[in-house]
Amino acid sequence: MTRYRRQDVLRILRISSRQLHAWEKVGLIAAASDYGFEDLVQLRKLRDLRAMRVSASMISASVRAMKAVSGMVNPLVEAGVTRRGPRLVF
Repeated sequence: MTRYRRQDVLRILRISSRQLHAWEKVGLIAAASDYGFEDLVQLRKLRDLRAMRVSASMISASVRAMKAVSGMVNPLVEAGVTRRGPRLVF
């Protein structure tokens, strides 16, 4: 299994260290020194949702709700997600 160092993830996804730290702080991604492919997929979806101006708190609330309803471990990776008005739809 390929692992990516933190600096590689920042470069590949073109996100700032500050942004990654903020997502870790609110629990959208686990803090780590290296990441797997699934983590990159999740981070890319987070980056894309933020580019659509979806707030981190809305993403977090939607992920928690989806976990509670569906039992998914990681809805951002396991389901498609899009924005419909102010809400996220999985």
